[in-house]
Amino acid sequence: MTPLFDRLLVRKKPMEEVTTDGGILLDADKLEVAHERGEVVSIGSDVAAVAVGDVAWFQKNSGSPILMPKGETLFLLRQEQLDLVE
Repeated sequence: MTPLFDRLLVRKKPMEEVTTDGGILLDADKLEVAHERGEVVSIGSDVAAVAVGDVAWFQKNSGSPILMPKGETLFLLRQEQLDLVE
């Protein structure tokens, strides 16, 4: 599935945070998180500076959920909704 124009499909990744003693805090353990991140799985023809496989950071609750045929939920975002790319 290929998004049109300046859109991209993203598979959200859980936010992990490592404590000073090496413990990992999962999403449920954290307070107010302003951003989410996800792996870019497909990009539209007008997307620049982002490639499939990059990890994109975006505002929490951005994008439209897309239910894929195998039951996985991906998120459709516009490139302008991205805040940074790893």
